[in-house]
Amino acid sequence: MLLIAPTGSGKTLAAFLVTLDELARTAAREAPRVHTLYISPLRALSHDIHRTLQEPLAGMQALAAQRGQPRLPIEVAVRTADTPPDRRRAMARRPPHLLVTTPESFFLMLLSPSMRPALLQARRVIVDELHALLPTKRGVQLALSLELRDHLAGRRAQRVGLSATLKPPEAGAAWLAGPSAAPARLLDAGGRKPLEVQVVVPSPRFPEGDEGSVWPAVARRVLELITSARSTLVFVNNRRLAERLTHLVNDLAGRRVALTHHGSMAPPARLYVEQALKAGELKAVVATSTLELGIDVGAVDLVVQVQSPRHVGQGIQRIGRSGHGVAGRSRGVLIATHPADLLEAAAAADAIAAGDIEPTAPVAGALDVLVQFVAGAAAIREWDQEELLQLVRRAAPFAELSREMWHDVLAFAAGDIPGGRWRPRIRWDRQSGRVATEPGTLAVLYANAGTIPDRGLYPVYLQGTDVKLGELDEEFTYESRRGDVFWLGMGAWRIEAIRSDRVVVSPAPAGVPARIPFWRGEVPGRTAHLGARVGRLLAEMEERLAEAGSSPGQGLPEEPQQDEAALRRWLVARGRLEPAAADALAQYVARQWRAAGTLPTHRRVVVESFPDELGDRRIVLHSPWGRAVHRAWAIALEGYLR
Repeated sequence: MLLIAPTGSGKTLAAFLVTLDELARTAAREAPRVHTLYISPLRALSHDIHRTLQEPLAGMQALAAQRGQPRLPIEVAVRTADTPPDRRRAMARRPPHLLVTTPESFFLMLLSPSMRPALLQARRVIVDELHALLPTKRGVQLALSLELRDHLAGRRAQRVGLSATLKPPEAGAAWLAGPSAAPARLLDAGGRKPLEVQVVVPSPRFPEGDEGSVWPAVARRVLELITSARSTLVFVNNRRLAERLTHLVNDLAGRRVALTHHGSMAPPARLYVEQALKAGELKAVVATSTLELGIDVGAVDLVVQVQSPRHVGQGIQRIGRSGHGVAGRSRGVLIATHPADLLEAAAAADAIAAGDIEPTAPVAGALDVLVQFVAGAAAIREWDQEELLQLVRRAAPFAELSREMWHDVLAFAAGDIPGGRWRPRIRWDRQSGRVATEPGTLAVLYANAGTIPDRGLYPVYLQGTDVKLGELDEEFTYESRRGDVFWLGMGAWRIEAIRSDRVVVSPAPAGVPARIPFWRGEVPGRTAHLGARVGRLLAEMEERLAEAGSSPGQGLPEEPQQDEAALRRWLVARGRLEPAAADALAQYVARQWRAAGTLPTHRRVVVESFPDELGDRRIVLHSPWGRAVHRAWAIALEGYLR
């Protein structure tokens, strides 16, 4: 079953209601076992669901007591990478009825002889935020793990998928059910949550050349928006900007009105921030994607997105965090930081308001994930290669896996690869077709399971303790020295030591200048879907300029022209841009139109050639299509030019 409903409409609780009803009737009569598995792509969301379930459970207990009935023995537990070993052992001895976990921990529990029997008893598996899993290798691993669980159990658990932004729904339903099962039942709640989006600029004009930074003006605009609302989520596209903007806003306010929330902060620090916002102790949180997937932070009045979200689905998820309730109304403000960002933000706002999200493209044929899975399956028991192949083909990502490719995967896992050999992780007898494990494979899987790449981050620990504060980028750590001060999460820290496996810090004295850390490789690219919206918007603006009597390629006049004013009126009338933003966008596009005589649209690529400061010829290709397309073009052109 696939349930699609807007953010904040209660679909997660709806998925649990049948389980809670069944457990209320049977839990007292049955031995402890896992009844329902809840799988989430975020560890923080897993912990949040655990907290969210406590309220309905408390209500059920109170009702039972009111009726004079015995206490309901329904237990909920979380199993993630953050779960301490003693709690994991206790879970194996006495399995909870509701087990909340992540795709990686689910796979590891299947490998564990002590935990596997409890998983095989599960009747239901709830997969939340399905749209975040399908386009990634994490989704591929989960699809294989679900089929392995069902095969080992000898029966299929009911699968329930949840999503707010999945397009088309049929693709998610087919992935969830798998190619060999009956089609999943699709429950689309229909309609969309009321959503208001406005694009603004931090000041009437953007700085040019050496005029200074735009960020002080951005911080002032963000602070104004925070002050105008009771509770605000400010989303940014990378961790460095989250740290920088939080510091600027608090400095401007003269007090702590906001805290940072991102993936390089330690879980206890993130939890503190979430609870502080929920309790009303904070006015705002500046976050990356860590808060976009439904973690409960209480009522949020306003969402501010600094710079374009680069992804329509992400924009809807983020703005949907405001008015987070069945009857709530979501309100979002997009702050553009430069003219090109303003153009993209305008197109993104149109798409967000229309609910025009990117199509979800499930990953298929990730053979590296399959090799890991084969090694894991062999560590559980010995298999016939045909039996294992049929199991793999029941997972949607490998429905079309050929027998030749399957034999190549087995050969690779067995260490037999072209050009040499490597340490085998399985034994594959080609004559008998038997697949078994090699000594030491299970230990390797425990240490390296999953598909999230190791980014070489250095953990940061408080001096004299085992308290982990967060993580720093390897390159930033390499450039730092003992005594340096930097911002991370809730404060400034002084580096006391840089060791081979960690950075040791102490709280920095007040007033000491601190650096903002950076993390490489986290700036998102514009999706091709959003790129098409940008191209269509440029095409419409080009038509408006032509209708206003503008002549392309006439150069740059000193004073605003009639065509620019007409374009501004049209942009304001569309209702997504404040007047100052419409002014800036009209001027930006009209100047390009007059200077170049053409605009890059969804049907046109503009090639520009000019000499640089040294007189060398430069060629620039202008297109709206975004990084996924541009990177491929760049590689192809580089190869051609060479």
